[in-house]
Order: sequence, then C-alpha cells, then structure tokens
Amino acid sequence: MSALAQTTLGTFLHELSAKSPTPGGGAVSGVVGALGAALGTMAIAYTQGTKRASEAEPQLAEASEQLARARAALIELAEEDQLAYGALNDAMRRPKDDPERAEAVGRCAHAAASAPLAALGVCARVLDLLAPLAPVVNRHLLSDLRISAMLTETAARASAINVRVNLPLIPDGAIRGRIEAETVSLLTKCADRAGAIEAANAT
Repeated sequence: MSALAQTTLGTFLHELSAKSPTPGGGAVSGVVGALGAALGTMAIAYTQGTKRASEAEPQLAEASEQLARARAALIELAEEDQLAYGALNDAMRRPKDDPERAEAVGRCAHAAASAPLAALGVCARVLDLLAPLAPVVNRHLLSDLRISAMLTETAARASAINVRVNLPLIPDGAIRGRIEAETVSLLTKCADRAGAIEAANAT
C-alpha cells in the first residue's frame, strides 16, 4: 500500500497547507478522484442484492471491482505526480549554463505531464463505469452517484490543469500536440459522462 494511502486525513491536510511544493495540486487531484471512485463503490454496495438491480448484478460486481482498482491507481498516480514534480524542480534549479539542463528539464516536464494525464485517463474510466449505473442504482443513492461523478470530473479537470502547466517546458512540439489532443479528448468524455449522470432521474 502506498504511503499516501496510509496517511490520515488530518496529516494530509496539515502537510497540504504547509509552505511546501508537495503535496500540492497533483496530490489533491488524485485524492479527489479516489473519493469519487469510493463513493461510487458505496452506491453500488447499496444497490447490489436489490430487486431492481437483479439483472444488473454481474455489471455491478464488475464495476465495483474496477472502481476499487481505479481508486488505488489514482492514489498511486498522486504519489507519482509528487515525485515527478520534485524531479522537475531539481532540474530547473540547475545552473542556466549547465549544458544538460535543457534536456533534463524537458525530460522531467514530460514525466510531470504524464502522471496527471494517466490520472485523467483513470477518471474517464471511472465515469465510464458510473454512467450505466444511473438507471439501476438504488434511488436513494442516486444523489451519491451524482456526487461521485462530480468529484471524478473535478479531478479530471484538475489533472488536465496539471498536464497543461508542464507542456510549455516540453521542447518537442509533436509530443506537446499529442498530449494536448489526448487531454481534450478525455476531458470531453468526462464532461459527457458526468453530465449524463447529473441529468439522470430516479425511477
């Protein structure tokens, strides 16, 4: 289990509020996404075994398992984001006349963009899992499913910010373009899925 996963909420908030570069926005994005996945899992737990969801039991079981994996992945990516950001900071502290500085900054910036991009992809996967649940989830848990979707989309948008802040430091324009295109595509998917869940009505 990752160190972040074992950190108490109080400790995390204390460390987050300190004048320190980490934990920062990347860690918050991952934690918020993990909260969204966990809340979605709770909504499934209250739906499993009910008459209205009898035909969807295999789907619910699979979604619950996949959401648990996504939750763990988001926490791991939050830690990866912190490490990548630290490495980028170190690279940027190198003397301006260091002949290896530019290459190091570009390489570290690519890594610093890759972690939140992966987190964005996980958020899209979470919303893919949540969207089909709206018609079958326990009607009393639909509000929780909506909050789950909102948290996950927020984490996706935050991850996109963390991707884009690093793009100008990547020297290869083709790589920047591919990352931006993937970011836009994933954000669009997340917005669509979250919007559908928000618009769902209890039956």
